[in-house]
Amino acid sequence: MIAVSEAAREAVVGVSNYRRNTYFQEVLQYTGSGVVYECVAEMKDGSTKTNCAETIGSDQVQNYTYMVVTNRHVLENDSGVVNRNGLVVKIYLGPDKGEVSATLVDYDRDVDLAVVRFSYSGYIRPLRFADSDNLRIGTFVLAIGNPAGHEYHGTTTFGIVSGPLRYLTDKRGNKVAYIQHDAAINSGNSGGALVNLNGEVVGINTLKLATSELDNIYENMGFAIPSNRVQEFLAQIK
Repeated sequence: MIAVSEAAREAVVGVSNYRRNTYFQEVLQYTGSGVVYECVAEMKDGSTKTNCAETIGSDQVQNYTYMVVTNRHVLENDSGVVNRNGLVVKIYLGPDKGEVSATLVDYDRDVDLAVVRFSYSGYIRPLRFADSDNLRIGTFVLAIGNPAGHEYHGTTTFGIVSGPLRYLTDKRGNKVAYIQHDAAINSGNSGGALVNLNGEVVGINTLKLATSELDNIYENMGFAIPSNRVQEFLAQIK
């Protein structure tokens, strides 16, 4: 389990949403997480390679471009809208690598998903997706993300799948499928990875059940968008 966590953590990055105020200063609006799922190596001769692993250590690499899946709400403004014109996205790669700029690629209007792109000179091994239809109650999972911001980058918690298919109602009254699990997640985990013990992504952590009513306190009820639904979205933006 330690090896799985160490291998997967690098590909779970911080995603920060900034807005520009009237003085054109960047003001932090939300910090969440994201999962690197694709890499393209830009070679010095002008060509590209989609299998980045083949180029590790090569002095012919100019740069790497990475695709990151996260939650749409991480990129929304105070009105719950993704404003492309005013959106400033930055990716936090860890305390030793810092933060880089990113651009919005697309977002899903029906499910809480979005994709951003960034470039970086170093290699990051993308995570692979598992078949979420194979999940069963009791399957071990790890939740990896940035709860409470970048200070806790790469935080990993352990749990089991409590329900492989739960339907929750969104703000528009639509039923959305989720994986229910009991690995601890908090604000900032949004968009982070839920992985199996093979280090494969089975879901994208999105929300947890909570309430302010003293007589209804819920614990360890987290929900992730199934990896198969995530892959459907990613296939549409190719």
